[in-house]
Amino acid sequence: MSDDVLNRLEKVYGAKDRAALEQEYAGWAKRYDGDVMALGYTPHALVAGMAARYLPAGEGPLLDCGAGTGLVAVLLHAFGLRDLVALDMSDAMLAVAKSRGVYRDCVQGVLGERLPFDDASFAAVVGAGTFTAGHAPGESFHEMTRVLRPGGVMVVGLRGDGDHAKRYLDCLTVLTEAGKLTHLADSTPCPAFLLSAEEAHVLTVVKVFRRTGA
Repeated sequence: MSDDVLNRLEKVYGAKDRAALEQEYAGWAKRYDGDVMALGYTPHALVAGMAARYLPAGEGPLLDCGAGTGLVAVLLHAFGLRDLVALDMSDAMLAVAKSRGVYRDCVQGVLGERLPFDDASFAAVVGAGTFTAGHAPGESFHEMTRVLRPGGVMVVGLRGDGDHAKRYLDCLTVLTEAGKLTHLADSTPCPAFLLSAEEAHVLTVVKVFRRTGA
């Protein structure tokens, strides 16, 4: 496995702030797909599969949070979920996502800040690979819940090793205890990079929720 690929991965995990993270992704965007696939990347497939289990074909619109280059959207599209909107902080990553031709709109925005959408705008929201070290904070779930319609489904892949999982789960617990989300299902923890011995400790857990309330 190329040390360069692992170095690029560790740089995004170790980004100290949003500006540093944006800079890393701007330089990585064109090589991102090949790099993560070489590592046996799984979160996009896990999230897309769980979303297809709980959403009928044709359901939408669906917001892909932290869409990156659009890997998850290609699979969602294949499952018949085709009314897709991408959200990402990186213009360079969104440019790649837009080129895939599977999103009806690509929007620049930052998870953890107020999202540029009205309340109850989406039938579903998903996030794959963005709830990990150096990336979106757990507070992002509040805004994702706000833009989700009552009865809508949230499917998120969380980093499941170390103390990452607890921080994200604590934020989701606040929303479930407030009656805003109902927990539907979890995946079994899965390696996020199946082909990398160096990253074998990195796990992904996919959680599914339904938006409650009127």
